[in-house]
Amino acid sequence: MNLMNNVTTLMPHGVCFYFRQDLILLHVISDAAIAFAYFSIPVTLMHFLRRRGQGIPFAHVLVLFSAFILLCGLTHIMGIWTIWKPVYYLEGGVKVLTAVVSLITAAAIIPLVPKALAMRTPEELEAVNTQLRAEIGRRDQAEQRLALARRRVRERVRRVAHEAHELELLAAVGELQQRARLAVEPQREQP
Repeated sequence: MNLMNNVTTLMPHGVCFYFRQDLILLHVISDAAIAFAYFSIPVTLMHFLRRRGQGIPFAHVLVLFSAFILLCGLTHIMGIWTIWKPVYYLEGGVKVLTAVVSLITAAAIIPLVPKALAMRTPEELEAVNTQLRAEIGRRDQAEQRLALARRRVRERVRRVAHEAHELELLAAVGELQQRARLAVEPQREQP
């Protein structure tokens, strides 16, 4: 069975349209526009994946969507082709491939729905970031107050140590004076 050329047994879709130009143009233009849109979506998704790189959650689903949408576009191209050429087996093969990729994509999405629903929205992330910035500000202020308090404590300890040293010196001087007095007083009493 020749998939590309079974013209001898089947008729093209154009026969159903009586090859009326207005019907053919309607179908060709709409199928071509749909195919163009379908082909541009995977290109955009793949460009996004390449530019964004790693870290995209569920990137494999974007690849599956791209394949699915590309094949959907191809079914519309086949619809245009079968207006003039009855390549219905080839068209059916493209539809089978589209169905398989569609089912795989649908099956891949189902377990991801709870994970996607658990993801934070941009608004929630912004609120968390705002809270974190506020917490960082409070922490910075607390660290500044702590650093100031430490400087004051060190200064006070230094002053107290200095004063203690002065007191020790005064005490030592006082003790020396006391000893000197005691040493002089016994000599005065002896005549």
